Formats: sequence, structure tokens, C-alpha cells
Amino acid sequence: MVVLTGNPPRTREDYRVEARSSRDLDAVMDALAGADALIMGGGGLLHDHWGWQPETVLASGHWGLSLFAGIPLAAAARGKPVAMLAQGVGPLRSASAQGFSAAAFEAASLITVRDRESRRILRELGIRPSRIHQTADLGLLVPFDPPVNSRHCLARLSDHQVTTACGAVAVALRFWDRGVEPIRWQQALADGLRRFLQATGAQAVFVPLQHSADPRGDDAAVARVVAEEIGLPDQCHVVSGPLAVGAIVEVITRCGLVLAMRYHAAVFGIVAGTMPVGIAYDRKVASLMQDAGLGVFACCLPALTEERVAAMMANAWRRRTSLERRLQEARSCLVAAARRNLSLLDGWLERLPAVCGPARRHAEEALERAMRGYPPAP
Repeated sequence: MVVLTGNPPRTREDYRVEARSSRDLDAVMDALAGADALIMGGGGLLHDHWGWQPETVLASGHWGLSLFAGIPLAAAARGKPVAMLAQGVGPLRSASAQGFSAAAFEAASLITVRDRESRRILRELGIRPSRIHQTADLGLLVPFDPPVNSRHCLARLSDHQVTTACGAVAVALRFWDRGVEPIRWQQALADGLRRFLQATGAQAVFVPLQHSADPRGDDAAVARVVAEEIGLPDQCHVVSGPLAVGAIVEVITRCGLVLAMRYHAAVFGIVAGTMPVGIAYDRKVASLMQDAGLGVFACCLPALTEERVAAMMANAWRRRTSLERRLQEARSCLVAAARRNLSLLDGWLERLPAVCGPARRHAEEALERAMRGYPPAP
């Protein structure tokens, strides 16, 4: 097995697998050439929030939709069976993004999506409903066995004199500027958190889930801005350095709440049995909270105010013990749905359907149109 990843050294260290850079086109094509099939793991990857660049399809440095739809199309064009597993889809605003994404799913012989919204979007793109299996996010299957670097993380928290268990809340933020002004929502969030922390005496542990040179993926930078704006240095702590998934889950487990702007922070809260409070910058966060029966504990980012943050946090803090059973039931249902990905994948791997000639030509044509600047299909 070869894993295509944005950080090959870390992937090798954390998971003991062969890994190559997904941004290195030669490495990607070499991996596809030697593969029997491609499994495209899920996440909220297929969208055009920041637009997309057709000219980067099968070009060095490809990213976003060009990468995540381009790789499955490249595999299908080479006759490799493709599984699109636990995908989160949308929004797809431009006609070219819709067409390119639809082509990637048409090229797949197994399609699973993690939520109802993704299923709806694929149906609107023309994918036959019978081909789409609704499951749940693969993050729900994270093994509850934190790796070594979780101990390093917990040691850092100890150095900061952080009292975890139910005396702390985890906070997982991200950059966002689509339809909102970052300075405004960050200020509202900081003011609301300050009120909550002062009222409860709890401590806030900011846990960045993504680290990137691109500001859109630099969670730590947003965490530092909000923590500084709160102005309670003895109660606010930003975890430095990237953590493995198991370490993140371990930290969240030791907190009484998790304030989750990142989708997977809410997922890990459900896995850990820690009550999530959602900040829905995207519909997927609100959808997850609703599926967990916790929709009242989520707020859309444009509607975020100091009062709303303080009230949601206080309500969740008071009720966190009484909501344990509901959280356990939600975890059981969602984990069962996530496991369907694996059972469907097992069956697919056993038969590994061949890619027919028309499917290969369809994939080739989609790639060619994109690389020509996406003129309309004839």
C-alpha cells in the first residue's frame, strides 16, 4: 500500500506505511502506475470555496479540486479501479467545478458519502442514486489508542499548569473569510469565551488540527489571535506543534467540552465522549451536529455573537453530564454508519471491477477539457 499525503515524513512516522507527496506529480503518477486500484479517502475535499484552477490539473503543485478530483480521473484513465470513500462534497458553485467533480465520481465503481448533503449534491450532478451509499465520516473509526506524542502533548499542558478532565475545554478553530469578516467573528468568539471562562474558572486548550504555510490552513495562527484577544493568559493555552490524530483525541478526552469549528474536532469529541459545541462555518458542521442530536449546540458563523457563544458554552457546560447518554447513542449510530465504509470496501476489493473502455475515455476527456481551460463538452 502506498499513501499519497501532504506530509510524507509524518505519515510514515505516525502510521508506518509507505508514503509519497500528493503534490509531487511524478510521485503520484509513479504510484498510480504500480497500483492495482485507488482508494480516495474522504473528508470535505471536493469543493470550490476559494474557486479552483483547471490549469493546475495534472500539473506540479496541483491542489484543492484539481488534486482531489484529478487523481481519481488520472487513475481511471489508466484503467485503475477507483473507490471514492466517505466523501464530503460541496459547495460546488461553478459549472466547471461541478462538471469536473461529477466526472471523478462517474469514474468510480464504489461511492460512499459521509452525509445527506453530499448525497443530494451528487444526485444533482447526475450520479445515479443507486450508486451512492450514505455512510459517515472515517474519523469516527479513529482507534482510541493515542500514540507516543500524545504524552509529549500532555506534558506540555502540564508545563502550562493546565488542569484537564472537566476543568478544561478544548478549542479547535480555523481561518475563514467566506461571507464573513475574520476580525468580527474572532472578536465575538473571544468575547464570548472570555465571559464563559470567567464565569466557570475553566481553562481553554486551543488544539490546532491543521498546520500549513498557507494562512487558510494555519489553525495555530487563528488560535493565537483569539487566545490573545481573550486576555486571560493563565486560562488560555495554545498547543504548539502538529499532533497525531490519536494525540488530539486524547487531549479532547481530557476536556469537559470541545468548541469545534473544525468538523473533525466535533467528530473527535463524539469519539471521545466529550460534548461538542459547533461553530458552523460550513453546512457540514451543522449537519454533523444535527445527525448527533445536538443541533441546538451549533451556531452558524455569520450569526455568531458574544452572547450566543457564552450562552451555548454555558448551556453545554451545565448539561454535559446529563447529555452523556445522548452522546453515547449518537456515537454508536455514527460509528456503525462509518463501519459500512469498510464492509463496502471489502466487497469492492474482493471483486475489484475492471474499468471499461468508455469509462477510461470519459476520464481522459474530462482531464483534457480541464487542461484546455475547461471549454464546454461537445
